[in-house]
Amino acid sequence: MATAAFLTHRVKAEPSRRAILGAGFGWVALTSLLYWVAGPYSFAIINQELDYAVPLYAFVAGLPEGTQFAHGFAAGNDVFGMSPFSGQLVSLDRFLLTHLPLWLAFTVNRILATSLGLMGGYLICRRWGRCDRITAFGVSALATVAGEFTTTVVWTVGLGYAILPLMVYAVVLRQGKRHYWLGVLAVAILNALSCTPTHSMVATCATLGFTMLLVGPKAALRAVPGTAVVVLVVILVWHEMLFGMASLGVWSYRASLAVDSPPILEVIARLTDMASIYKETFAALALAILSLWRGGWKRAMAPTAITAALFMAPLILFQTPWSRIGLKPLGAFNFTYLLYGLPVVVILLMAQAGQRWNGRAPLVGILVCALAVGRLAWLDAYQASVWLSQGGVNTVSTEALKTAPWRPVEPTRVVSVPYRLPANVAASAGFDTLDGFTALLPRSLGIWWEWAIGPVKEKPNTGNLTLETQIDLKCCRRYDMAKLINLDALRIANVGIILSRLPLGGEGLRLISATDDSVSPPRTDTPRSDALRSYVGYLAKPPPIHAYGLDSPLPRVFAATSLHLVADDAGDEAMVRDVLSNAMSRAAVLRATDGTTLDAPDRWTMTITAATLVENGFDIVLDAPDGGIAIINTPWMPFWKARVDGVARPVVSANVIHLAVAVPPGGKRLELRWDRPLLRHKLLGAP
Repeated sequence: MATAAFLTHRVKAEPSRRAILGAGFGWVALTSLLYWVAGPYSFAIINQELDYAVPLYAFVAGLPEGTQFAHGFAAGNDVFGMSPFSGQLVSLDRFLLTHLPLWLAFTVNRILATSLGLMGGYLICRRWGRCDRITAFGVSALATVAGEFTTTVVWTVGLGYAILPLMVYAVVLRQGKRHYWLGVLAVAILNALSCTPTHSMVATCATLGFTMLLVGPKAALRAVPGTAVVVLVVILVWHEMLFGMASLGVWSYRASLAVDSPPILEVIARLTDMASIYKETFAALALAILSLWRGGWKRAMAPTAITAALFMAPLILFQTPWSRIGLKPLGAFNFTYLLYGLPVVVILLMAQAGQRWNGRAPLVGILVCALAVGRLAWLDAYQASVWLSQGGVNTVSTEALKTAPWRPVEPTRVVSVPYRLPANVAASAGFDTLDGFTALLPRSLGIWWEWAIGPVKEKPNTGNLTLETQIDLKCCRRYDMAKLINLDALRIANVGIILSRLPLGGEGLRLISATDDSVSPPRTDTPRSDALRSYVGYLAKPPPIHAYGLDSPLPRVFAATSLHLVADDAGDEAMVRDVLSNAMSRAAVLRATDGTTLDAPDRWTMTITAATLVENGFDIVLDAPDGGIAIINTPWMPFWKARVDGVARPVVSANVIHLAVAVPPGGKRLELRWDRPLLRHKLLGAP
C-alpha cells in the first residue's frame, strides 16, 4: 500500500498510448516466456494439457475419415463423446498442431490468448467505461493471468475464456457502432473455432447475461440477436459433439456418480477452492465495488446486487434435484463454471466505476497493476517448478513408441504408469489402451477400475482412469505390480503390456523392451541437488520408456466356455468378485436378466476362427456347430448392434467390461457395429 501511495504521487502524467502499447507487448512476452524460451524443450503443463488434450488431438487426427467408434482409446470410445473437442467440425487448435511443432503451437496459442484478452479488457475500460490508462491496463492484464483457464490449460479449454472480454465488448457494449455485426460475427467464429462448449460457453453465457443486466433492459434487448449469433455458430461447429454427449451421458460413469443436492458445506468448499485460485481477482473485485460505492449508493446498488446474484446461481443449481426432473446427468456438472468469467466481471465493474486522470496516478489503478504483476510472478515461479518436476513438451513425444519392435501383433491393450508418461500418449502412438483421460466413458469401465484393478488410494476421476489412482509414483525405486494392483483384472481386459518410465517387477511381469531398468528416476529420498540435476537433464532427454509383458491376457474376441449368472440385485463389488473368479477361464458372467436373453448351448464347442477390428466394429468368423456365446472384449453400451449371418441378435453386458452375443448352431459370421445415430442423420432422415 505504501508503494502504491508513493507511485500515486510520483507518476505525474498519464502514460501515452505508445507506452501502453509497449507495456502490452512486454506483458504478452512475459506471460508466454516459458512456452518458447527453450524451443522444443519448453514448458507445457501435464495436467489437462499434455496428459489429455494434446494426445487426444493427435489420436483423433490419426483416425480414418468417418470413424465414429475408436477401438484404441480407453477400451473403445465414441469419437464424439470422448472429449469436449473431438467432435469439432473446424478447429483452430487442430490447425496449429497440424502445421506447427508442438512447442510453437503452444506458444502461438498462449500469445493469442493473452493478446486477445488484454485487448478486450482494455477496450471495455476505455471505450465503454471511464477508466484511466493505468487502471485499464492493470485490470485487463490481471484478467489474462487470473486463473488456470487463461494461463496453464488454455489449450484444453481453447480461447473461450481468454476472449470473453472481447466477446462482451463486441456483442453487448459496442451496439450502434459502425460494423457492429461484422465484429459480432468475427468474435463468434473465433470463439467457435477455439472454445469448449461444456466449459467456456457456460461462463460465456453467464458473463453475457451479467453484462446485459448491468447495461439495462433496452441495451440488453438489443444484444439478444448478437448473443444468438454466438450460440448458433457454436452449435454449427460443435453440433455432433453436443448431440453425442447428450446421447452417451446417461450411460456414462460420470452420470452414475451424479449426486442430487450435495451438502451445502461441500458446495461452499468448491467455491472456497475457486476463491483461493482467484484470490488476486477477488481483491480486484473488492476494489471495484468499493470504487462504485464511493460514487454513491444509487450508482453502486444494482451492480452489487447483480454480482451477488451471479455468486448465488451455482449454490442454487447445485441444490437442484436434477434426477427428479429427468436430468440426472446434470447432477455431475460443475456449476462453478458459471463463475469463471469473474475476471470479466471485475473489468466491467472497474470500467463502470471509472477513474479519470486528475494530475496523479489513481491509487486503484496502481493497486490492480501490482496485483497483476504479483500474480504473474507467482505463476512463472509455479510453472517453472512444474516444468522441472514433471517435464515439458517432449514428455509426450511418441517416436520411440511408434517404432518399438515389441509392439503387439494381435489386438492387445496397454496401460501406462503415468510418471512423466501421460496415459493418453500410448493411444496417440497407435496402441490400444485400457486407461485414458476422457470425458464420457462407459459406466462399466469406471466400475472395473474402481473395484477390480485396485485397491485404490483414491476414487478414479469421472473421466481420468489411470494407475495413478492406485500407485504412489515417487515412493519406490522398483514397483512390485503384483502387490499393488490386480494383474488378472488387466488380463481380463486384454491388457498384455504395461508401459512405464519407472522400473517395475512382480510375478507374471517381464521386461520386453531393450531398455535398462536398473536405474530409477529421483525418489522422495534422493538428495535435492541430485534430483535437480536429473530433472534438468530430463527436460532434453526424459527417462526411457520400459515395456513389460503381462502373461496370458484374454484375447479381444473369444468363445465362452461356460455361463455363470449373478443376481440382478447384486452390487457392483459382488459382480466384480464373481468375474475375477471366473473370467480368466473364459466364462461368461452375466446378470440374471441378461442371461435369459441368451441361449446357452448344450456343448461349448464354438471356436473363433478369425476376428478383425474394422471401422466402427468387429468382423468375426466362427465355427459353431453347437452354437455358443461370443465374448467381445469391449464395454457394453446400448448402441452396439450384432448380426449373425445377417440376422439381428441381442447384445448384452458380460464380465462387467465385455459384450456377449449368442450364436445359433451353425453360425458362421458375426458382425458387430457401433450404431449411435448422428444428429445430421436424424435431421436429414439418413440411415
